[in-house]
Amino acid sequence: MRISDLKITKEQFTNVGPIILVDVREVFAYKDGERTDHLQGFKYHVIAPKRKYDSAYVRVDGLTPIITNEELEESDTPVIVDFEGFEGRFYKYNNDYAFTAKATAIKIVSGNGKVGK
Repeated sequence: MRISDLKITKEQFTNVGPIILVDVREVFAYKDGERTDHLQGFKYHVIAPKRKYDSAYVRVDGLTPIITNEELEESDTPVIVDFEGFEGRFYKYNNDYAFTAKATAIKIVSGNGKVGK
């Protein structure tokens, strides 16, 4: 068994705690190793307070982000999110291991006055 074969659940990543959104970035398609102008989705930079504030980027395909970075910065409270279909895994990178995650959907649970968006 290889470490890259192990799947990490949302509960394992968060230690069954909240997920705080800190940044949103666009994800573009690649063709023949070159980035295209075709938007595929967004990667959401999140932190897990109950896991000593570990962080990760979680990719969600789609053409509209659930929140913009401007809205995120204007929020008076942390923006708590939840993911559906979360799956994380480790991969080898430069003789070390890195973590990557994807999900089928993301929603705002609390913060920024947009519960359930």
